[in-house]
Amino acid sequence: MRQRVRSDGLLRFARNDDRTYNIPKQEVTLNWNNWIRQSHRWLSIVFTIAVIINIVAMVLQQQATWIGLLALFPLILMLLSGLYLFALPYLAPRRRLGGSTSASQV
Repeated sequence: MRQRVRSDGLLRFARNDDRTYNIPKQEVTLNWNNWIRQSHRWLSIVFTIAVIINIVAMVLQQQATWIGLLALFPLILMLLSGLYLFALPYLAPRRRLGGSTSASQV
């Protein structure tokens, strides 16, 4: 799939069968947000499984340091993606209005 940016702000995709699709540029940026949102969901599943493994290890009294730190990696990634997703609604009006926070300043 080839991608060309046109001067009118649309992305033009051409497939092998020579059909072209015009997609607004804003729709392409939403895919990035959806990817982060989906990754955040999968990381929560990985974190839950790591916590369950930690609990089972504690019940079996096989405490190891690496088992305790197993949930830390997905937790840090969830923190970063969660902060990004939390800030999205607050940053979206500024992007739409070109940097100002209220419509009266435009």
